[in-house]
Amino acid sequence: MQPPNALDERELSILVRIALGVKPVTSRESRLTKTVYALQDRKLVVLTRTKGFWSAVLTESGRLYLENGNHLPAAHANEPNKDEPAIDPEDFLRQLIDAGGMLRISGPDEAARRQWWGATQAARRDGLIPDGYHLTFKGRDQGDLEIRLKTGGPHQRHMRSRPKDRRPIHVPQHLQDLHPVVAELRDDHLAFALEGSARQRGLRLFQAIADEATRCCYKVRRPGDYKGGHLEVVIGDEGWAVALQRQELATRLAAQSSSTRKSPDDIDVPPAQQLRLRLWQWPGRGSCDWYDGDGVTLESQLWQVIVHMEKATREICHAVAMIDGGRSPEERQRERDQLRREWETARAHARERVLTQDRLQVLAAEMDGWQRARTIRQYADELASARCMITDEGHRQSLADWIDWIKSYADTVDPLTEPPRFPQDRAVDPYELIPHLDGFNPYNPPLI
Repeated sequence: MQPPNALDERELSILVRIALGVKPVTSRESRLTKTVYALQDRKLVVLTRTKGFWSAVLTESGRLYLENGNHLPAAHANEPNKDEPAIDPEDFLRQLIDAGGMLRISGPDEAARRQWWGATQAARRDGLIPDGYHLTFKGRDQGDLEIRLKTGGPHQRHMRSRPKDRRPIHVPQHLQDLHPVVAELRDDHLAFALEGSARQRGLRLFQAIADEATRCCYKVRRPGDYKGGHLEVVIGDEGWAVALQRQELATRLAAQSSSTRKSPDDIDVPPAQQLRLRLWQWPGRGSCDWYDGDGVTLESQLWQVIVHMEKATREICHAVAMIDGGRSPEERQRERDQLRREWETARAHARERVLTQDRLQVLAAEMDGWQRARTIRQYADELASARCMITDEGHRQSLADWIDWIKSYADTVDPLTEPPRFPQDRAVDPYELIPHLDGFNPYNPPLI
């Protein structure tokens, strides 16, 4: 039995890596942040900060932990830091609310920054933040501290915590009590084109994913107006499309040669039923694939698909939060709407510029015809004056016929002979808008 204060396997491996110092542990590896902060909370490491980046350094307590066989000495377990008294999270939250939802601390030292950050994290961890609100923390490394209590829950509220030793997802043996989306796929033979036993297996895999997503309080639907042969799992604001396709022979052989993980529950899948599961973020930002391999089935890998969706959604939410600087979902939606309006306005102006160029070409052709007709008629008048001086009657008649033809031709090139109408607008190809859009995509509005 492990001591109550023992580290788990991941925390211990990171602590050993920090102690060896072969490869520094820094903020550039964002996936390690949660683990490193957990080690810092237990006084096993400290973070040194330079130009906005941190590096983890082993403390004396961390060294003693490793020397004493995966447990903390009593003198160091939960030892308080006398130089940095903790800020009570309840007092902190009351103070924040009394201040109108915003605290600003001018020029705090590093110890004070750690105290305020710890209070913020404790308030989040202990569930003290009121429903419908979230905390933002600005100035963790330098400058003034600014802590705000803002409306709108955090992105991570859509994802539940998941144990590291997650059990495989149950795949039903029979198609009954189907999720509505799976039932729709079952009846749509054109979109979901698998046949026979492969189709039955695919529907059972879809049902397992839908059941697990529903259990995790995620949405399951078919994406938008596009009725392809796949379903979409929505975690927070992010949609993940899941498709099942028959595995081609070459892909099957590659999967078998690269597959090394096996489970006692895995069984060999007949070639006719071997499938590929493809996962991508709707509407398409790269994909990940899972295969039936040598002794490894999709049934035993479904939990990896769910975990991948959750992890990627957390990373996206973290990136959005870093970019947004703590803006609420409502604020981001307003910005999306504003950006879409700007895109639509730019697209309309670009279309008008293309049509204006068309109209200028029509105008140039009309002016060219009008000027040409005037010149031809002037020439015909000069010929008529010259005809008066000709005495030969045959010559005079021939010239008269030529003058008549010239004037009739002038009527054919003169746009004023039949006054024109306003040019009819044509359909403009989006590709033609690119030179006039100042960087906007002519096909889709920008995403933020």
